[in-house]
Amino acid sequence: MADLRAHKMNYNNSDGKDGLLRMDMPGVIVLGDKKYAANLLWLTYDEATTNGETIKAQKKIRHDLIKPDFIGERINLISQQAYGHLKKGHKIGMPAGAAILTEILVGEWHGCFKVDNGWWYVAVHGDAIAPDGDLFFESEEKAYAHFSAANERQSWPRVYAPSQWSVDSKSEELDLTALFGNALPTTFLKPVTLTALFGNARNAIAFFIAVGFLLLVMFAFGTTSLKSYFSAPPAIKRIVSLDITDPIMVPPRYVDSAIANNQLLEIEDFPAPLLIEKCLVTFEDLFISLPGWSMDNLACRDGDVIATWTKVRARIADLNKLRGRFPPNVLMTYNGQGKLLVRQPLDLSDINKTKMQVKTKEYLYALITTRLETKGDLSVSQVESPAPPPVIDPNTGEILPAPPADKFLSIDFLSPIAAYEWSDDFDIQGMRPLELIWSVRDSQWRLSGLIQYQ
Repeated sequence: MADLRAHKMNYNNSDGKDGLLRMDMPGVIVLGDKKYAANLLWLTYDEATTNGETIKAQKKIRHDLIKPDFIGERINLISQQAYGHLKKGHKIGMPAGAAILTEILVGEWHGCFKVDNGWWYVAVHGDAIAPDGDLFFESEEKAYAHFSAANERQSWPRVYAPSQWSVDSKSEELDLTALFGNALPTTFLKPVTLTALFGNARNAIAFFIAVGFLLLVMFAFGTTSLKSYFSAPPAIKRIVSLDITDPIMVPPRYVDSAIANNQLLEIEDFPAPLLIEKCLVTFEDLFISLPGWSMDNLACRDGDVIATWTKVRARIADLNKLRGRFPPNVLMTYNGQGKLLVRQPLDLSDINKTKMQVKTKEYLYALITTRLETKGDLSVSQVESPAPPPVIDPNTGEILPAPPADKFLSIDFLSPIAAYEWSDDFDIQGMRPLELIWSVRDSQWRLSGLIQYQ
């Protein structure tokens, strides 16, 4: 790990060519319609760091020396901090490109990659991004010179470079657009200065001027209001009566006739919000970043939660090593077509079924649409279970009337809002969740289920 105090002179180097901060180099790479932060200074915590106070002190030393505008936290097998600056083009919320790449390409390696606006060099030692291992070059000549020098300084187990460079037989060319297309960002830049928060000093000054002006207006308005409050009331004017032919009455609230007549069908089942909560808790257990794999979705159905990943750059031989990242009661399977499935059963031991009264169709329609129509796309349809077979009286042999078939409203709800925010809206008697899916890739949530009605 880099010793910041040892490199202090390099930080203050006016030309920036030898300094780790590299303030003279731009720090944004472009891939298609997306931009990623590069030319970040990556530092790993000292091995001697064992408690929170030591980490806090170490962060302060680094902050005083580096004077960053942004900081990004990379927390995985290796915990690192990335330091960024406005001068390099970094912006709030920008994802760190090197953090994404090290989730896909694990171990010890270095490489130079063609991006839309230049050339990007990345060096990784034992899954840790090197302090000088995240560089962006606008010139291919400078990128090649730096890569060649780094390649000669040590022997790298894996090397990635453009094929036209003809580095050596063990080098491999990678398509970053394909790699990043299925990968999720894990590290984002967060501002640590007011200037970074507002994008530049001019915006920060404009903001405070606007706030000051707003406070001045509010003060003036408050003064005027108080003056009016303590002033004498205006003279009472003659009130003109308006003839109203019919009395104004508040319309009655909707009353379910079946409720009024105590004719409700009663069933016993788990409350829907508790089932959804169980699914969400298990989602959190399985939402794990796996090097070389990209998570597709998490699904809760038939008493299990199933997490699915797509292989990006992982090796099948390493699957056994991933087993220890999951709870002991999961089942891991690989389908042979690039998909890893992890299944964990729901623990329903601490919740009980409760008695519920089945409502009428009209009442349920009104309730569902009122709660959910503004939170996502809602689809409701009617379904019926197959009619039960006739019953024969064992004493007389007569065919008795069959009980009526169960009737349900089929619900399909799609929302960009996380299920934590709307799970209580399904606190509906007779509601049976069938499937809850979180599509991680496009951040969409889908719940399907049945609500029994009479």
